[in-house]
Amino acid sequence: MKLEPKVREVAPILLKWLEKWGSGEIQTLPHAHLGICHNLKGKVHEETGVRLIAGYFVGLVGGAAESWPEYSGSDAFPVPQTAGGASRLVGRHLWQGEQLELRKSLCRHVSNVLREALEQDND
Repeated sequence: MKLEPKVREVAPILLKWLEKWGSGEIQTLPHAHLGICHNLKGKVHEETGVRLIAGYFVGLVGGAAESWPEYSGSDAFPVPQTAGGASRLVGRHLWQGEQLELRKSLCRHVSNVLREALEQDND
């Protein structure tokens, strides 16, 4: 995966939060009613003061999700819909039950893909 320069600059922040959320530390989410991309955007802004457009995070998460076994087929909404929740409806069960487990799994996957991309950039 080719990383945008802006994403590479904030990669340590992204990795830190993806790993926390992937391990279940969802109490650290800035907005429990938003998905992974917008929460990453919020954390980058909190820690750097820089406001990056959501497209950087959609590109990273959606691009990485294409190799995730549960991928929905949509880069904008990579987490599939489930019976007890929704992936595309902001504010509805995004970090609860089966949706929580899917999002934790995707956070771990994106973290792994991001680490691999950073290593390839350093080679």
